[in-house]
Amino acid sequence: MKKICTICKVEKPLDEFYNDKRTKDNKYPDCKVCRDITTRKYHKNNRESIVKKNWLHRYKGTVEQYEHYLNVTHCECCGREFTKDNKKHQDHNHNTGEVRKVLCNGCNAPEGYLETPENAYALACYMASNLSLKELINGL
Repeated sequence: MKKICTICKVEKPLDEFYNDKRTKDNKYPDCKVCRDITTRKYHKNNRESIVKKNWLHRYKGTVEQYEHYLNVTHCECCGREFTKDNKKHQDHNHNTGEVRKVLCNGCNAPEGYLETPENAYALACYMASNLSLKELINGL
């Protein structure tokens, strides 16, 4: 069985069309090649709105929180500037979904692994106990 693509107007076998349960024949009206081109073009032209939509969906945040995320230039924990190598991350509570601060790589990764203030305190005590007196006095 074949179908004509609504974009390129070429008759093609049904396996050259993506599945779509919403249509009568369960296939998109445009072929895979045309659909891929259209999708890439849409994503290229609408990148900002797609990123915003994904952020709002992922973090269940508000538009104001998203705008804050976009405008923050330094880590809200350590103060380091965000760069190509030191990317920003939206910190959030994985249990409640609450949006918290915008953190850098160095602050976000340990925060996720440590999970609780007690674990962070235990690690800080361990690290401090393994420093020499000279390192403690000179601030590492």
